[in-house]
Amino acid sequence: MSMLPNFKYYPMCKKVQLTRLIFADDLMIFCKGNLASMSRVMEALAHFSAATGLEANMEKSSVFIARVDEDTKAHILERTVSHLESSL
Repeated sequence: MSMLPNFKYYPMCKKVQLTRLIFADDLMIFCKGNLASMSRVMEALAHFSAATGLEANMEKSSVFIARVDEDTKAHILERTVSHLESSL
């Protein structure tokens, strides 16, 4: 994903070039806390699904949003994945 033009490293992860963590059949994707970044992640997942026929199990999926105000968080969730919000 880091090779795609709209995907960039989170500043604190750039040194280690971290955009995602993969564990067996689990995946963690990191992005900026804004609607544009979250929308790009959702588009990338849809593109992956269309290309491979594989889909994320939304019943076992979660979204964690940190370091953004509540209005921004609500805006992101209502336009992308409101049913997936979790907390740490």
